[in-house]
Amino acid sequence: MRRSPIGTRPGLPFSVSLLAGLTVALSSCAIVDSVTTGLRSIGRFANGIVRGKGEVVDGKQQGDWEYLSEGGRIRARGRYENDEQVGLWTYFYENGQKEYEGELAGGRRVGRYQYWHPNGGPRAAGSFVAGREFGEWRFWAPSGELSQRGSFQNGLRSGEWVSFHSSG
Repeated sequence: MRRSPIGTRPGLPFSVSLLAGLTVALSSCAIVDSVTTGLRSIGRFANGIVRGKGEVVDGKQQGDWEYLSEGGRIRARGRYENDEQVGLWTYFYENGQKEYEGELAGGRRVGRYQYWHPNGGPRAAGSFVAGREFGEWRFWAPSGELSQRGSFQNGLRSGEWVSFHSSG
């Protein structure tokens, strides 16, 4: 794999070869581990694929970030504010299907979360309050059949839980 030279080039566009035959033009200041402001890549796999990329301002992750797998596929995508994950984050299986997605605030999961099986079918759905499961949750088998339903209170199972079986 051919790699482009990496260095500080304030305000000048330059190219970075991410995968063989795929070159992305960037316009930023630097892609080095010691940079405190600008576009940044974080680490590489042994095969040269960048593990993550996004913007750093005053030494803190800011804005949109992506994390890649060793195979070059997107594994996670979301946003940072002052080094803290915020807003919608989406995680993916190696096959490209969504694994789960939901909101983060104050570094904690909040609101509705949806999880999927590697085949793309629903796996689980429910809500978080202050980083803990809360309220009704539903779980599905890989076949798409509802397998469990119940509630959480402050991250712990609460009340009646119902399990469903395909045999009746």
